[in-house]
Amino acid sequence: MVPAEPKVWQSAQRSAFTNALAISLVGKELSIAIKHAVRFMRTSAHSDTCVAWVDICDSVAGTSARSYINKTIVIGGRNCQIRGAAPRPGSALCTRCMRWGHHSSVCRSKGIRCPLCGLPHSKAAHHEYCAHSKHDPDARSCVNCSAAGKTKRDHSATDTSCPFWQN
Repeated sequence: MVPAEPKVWQSAQRSAFTNALAISLVGKELSIAIKHAVRFMRTSAHSDTCVAWVDICDSVAGTSARSYINKTIVIGGRNCQIRGAAPRPGSALCTRCMRWGHHSSVCRSKGIRCPLCGLPHSKAAHHEYCAHSKHDPDARSCVNCSAAGKTKRDHSATDTSCPFWQN
């Protein structure tokens, strides 16, 4: 029987998934690599099965994520196969906060960010407001690479040489 209340259903799925991660060798390894909260989606409105979406901390090449594909984990007494998500034609780059993964229409950032340096001003106002540009007009700093702790971040968020752009 599928619980009618979505929050109850989500809670039950989250609990079963967390327990499965704790008792499985593959699950323990996977739990370390999970980047964000797990998202659950029912396969149909009246189904008792679902898909669990997880984001994996990984390299641009996806080496870590590929190591989990086709492995199984037992969740709620059922063998569940880990599959890779179907590749999409590209990820959205928000033109408001300059971060990948969402569109500016759903951005939760309170202000805009400059795509050249990542500071809180528009690209048009970059040379006027950016402290870095006064010393070095060609200075760049990618907000995505900075947030990921990458050492090479001397490019703009919109530069096609950015590893996030290539991913």
